[in-house]
Amino acid sequence: MKTFDHELTNRELLKVVFTYGLFGAGFYSAFFLLMLLAGFAQVTELRFVNYIIMCIISFYSLKQATKLIERRPKFLMEMAIVFLTCSISFVLFAVFLFVFSVFNSFIVDMFTQLYPGSLSFGRFSAPVFIASEGIGLSSVVALGMTFFYRSYTEGKRNKQIIDAELV
Repeated sequence: MKTFDHELTNRELLKVVFTYGLFGAGFYSAFFLLMLLAGFAQVTELRFVNYIIMCIISFYSLKQATKLIERRPKFLMEMAIVFLTCSISFVLFAVFLFVFSVFNSFIVDMFTQLYPGSLSFGRFSAPVFIASEGIGLSSVVALGMTFFYRSYTEGKRNKQIIDAELV
């Protein structure tokens, strides 16, 4: 049985972060392929959906970490979990885009149109841009999700106390 003092070990942390990072990258890739098939892949504003997916994935990674240690992690650990999960998911998505660009020039052509300066980077332009954007946004999502998760767990705990008092 785990004690109250149990914190996430590095191995447990990496397992949660990589598992949910892989889920996130899979969802981003599936959404990209779906938009490509539907003919909407050139609408770059649709990548906002990736940010919503990022928030959902990070929420569930925090829930998994909470389940592992049987209590809510400390504030900075929560932020680290979310930041690493989101960053890894976008780096893995960038790897997918790089591999995709080897077989299909759509991504390279689209980025060249949107950002003419990216022509000098070739196939690396889209993956580097996406990974940078994802890592940058990960810090914002980490802060926001940490506060949201804290209010979510506090609200859940308060409801349990109220329900116990009513019985």
